Amino acid sequence: MIPQRLLIILFLVLSLIYVLPKTTANAAVWEALSPLPSDNLLELIDFNYAYDPSINKVIMTYQYKNITGSTIKSPRVVNLFLWSNDICSITWETMNYNGSGTFSNSNQSATAVDPAGYFNWHGEIHTSPNPPLESSGMFPSLPLQATQSGVSYPYWDISTITPGQWVDGEIATFSTPWTVSHANWVQSVSWIVYDFAGVKIRVVDTFATPADVGVKVDLCLDNKDYEVGGVQVDVCEEIDGEPVDCLTCVGCELSERTVLFDCFVNEVDGCCRVILISKNPGGVINPGLCNIVKIDYSRNGECDAGDCITLIPENATISDPYGRIVKTEEIAGEVCPFTCGDVHPAESAPGAGDCGDGDVDLMDIMTEVDFALGAVPDDCQALRADVPTGTPGRVPTVCAVGVDEDGCCPPDGSITIFDIMTLIDMALDRQDCCTYYYTDVIY
Repeated sequence: MIPQRLLIILFLVLSLIYVLPKTTANAAVWEALSPLPSDNLLELIDFNYAYDPSINKVIMTYQYKNITGSTIKSPRVVNLFLWSNDICSITWETMNYNGSGTFSNSNQSATAVDPAGYFNWHGEIHTSPNPPLESSGMFPSLPLQATQSGVSYPYWDISTITPGQWVDGEIATFSTPWTVSHANWVQSVSWIVYDFAGVKIRVVDTFATPADVGVKVDLCLDNKDYEVGGVQVDVCEEIDGEPVDCLTCVGCELSERTVLFDCFVNEVDGCCRVILISKNPGGVINPGLCNIVKIDYSRNGECDAGDCITLIPENATISDPYGRIVKTEEIAGEVCPFTCGDVHPAESAPGAGDCGDGDVDLMDIMTEVDFALGAVPDDCQALRADVPTGTPGRVPTVCAVGVDEDGCCPPDGSITIFDIMTLIDMALDRQDCCTYYYTDVIY
């Protein structure tokens, strides 16, 4: 008969630990992490056990070092599968799970003690391939086990210096306590999971300059809580819900958030494929909001310059610093005609939204003077008549509302002599704040 103390050690030594992100379905691709020191994500530092024979309680305490190069948020350890062997036989038996923390067969039982909670594995944890998650790839020689739909599995929190933040280089401690009856040989498989709510990638709404001028469109990444290791996305075009190919991407410009990355664009089936790759191994886009790259487009003459083009991000592949794909919400934007200051003629009918004629000239200036003197614009004109004011790129300005944008103040809710001056600049083809404020173009 093998001493029970040895059996407990076997229970520990034969345990495996994996890591995957805790997300909703289709949110990430899981990656197994070996507890071996040679692993490039987690390094096993030590483990210990405590056993109380009077109640058959064992506490397995692990110490792992985070060597991912990044912070792991809200780490927890979840146990899914257990097997036992009666020592006299080489056959391993499945310890079936009852859905509330107890794994057992005819000879053995093990029950989780004081778990922090339970995860519905299929509903809350994403794996690739999709559930059920099977054990065959982990222990091919043991009876097959698979996660159960609608069943929750016990987890324990991982203790870190800053709660919920397992920073790179930190050694974290966590325990999995069990009561074990009729102890025999035992093997188990556990996972470490962490909270990853995902990111958003968005096309920023843009006003188009005239048809013979290129269009620059900002691509925004909302990863305020997480680091991102790489980006690939297709930006496709629609008008009124129908696929079109009005724009051709010819280049890209990096933002301050991505200066350590390389940017590539290419037309693929009428869409612009954008790829951001770090210049250095392990490089990341730090947590933050918005612009990561500006896409340079040229018009290809296939569409009317007066149309609004919807730009839709599709097939987004955003990776975390570990190379895993993360949950991504894709948000479309528009490239619309440049309408600032184009207020004449008025709408053809109330609510038609068809004011203006595509140009700013003397008639628009005269109409703007009427508004400054008290005439009431229709809804369409009201959106276009209140324009940015000032002198772009030259004269610092104290704005009535908002913040000066290199000499241009944002619309302030009123129509005054300053709005009229902006329209005069536009009509005379001089530098104007309508063009500069909305498109960053100085000519």
